[in-house]
Amino acid sequence: MQNRVLSPEAKRQIRDNGFGISGSIGGITRQKYFTPDGREILAIPSLRGYQSRDGSGGIRDANLDNGWLLQPPTALKLYCRYCDKWHDTQADIDQCGKKRNSFISRYQKEAEKMTADAIPAVAQLKSDMEKMKQMLAQLLARDGGNNGSLFQPEIDNT
Repeated sequence: MQNRVLSPEAKRQIRDNGFGISGSIGGITRQKYFTPDGREILAIPSLRGYQSRDGSGGIRDANLDNGWLLQPPTALKLYCRYCDKWHDTQADIDQCGKKRNSFISRYQKEAEKMTADAIPAVAQLKSDMEKMKQMLAQLLARDGGNNGSLFQPEIDNT
């Protein structure tokens, strides 16, 4: 096997991108976006037409609505795991977490109340089903339960 010496440019590309295929290899071209916390994302531009109320319109990239940027951010923001967005300070993230937790606890209590209200209705449905099963068993016992004439009318072939 022959030893090959890599150029500094090839070494840099392998260091930056790994050993897999990188760069443009055909298909839909991807745009490089940056998140406010500094991560790079290669994504297909999501171009959408828009019309404003004053009659002007055009085409916009909907990926920018996610908070993505076309240039690396100059001031990094902190990623919030509660709302999947970015905030300026850790205090903002803590406040977002408190809001989310209070929202969850409030609706959890409402869901528990609705479940508690539904328990009597479910019990009533179960008792009604038992009554219907007993009535069906009585009808089948009266008919003998063997020939099924209760559910199928007899055909007179005379």
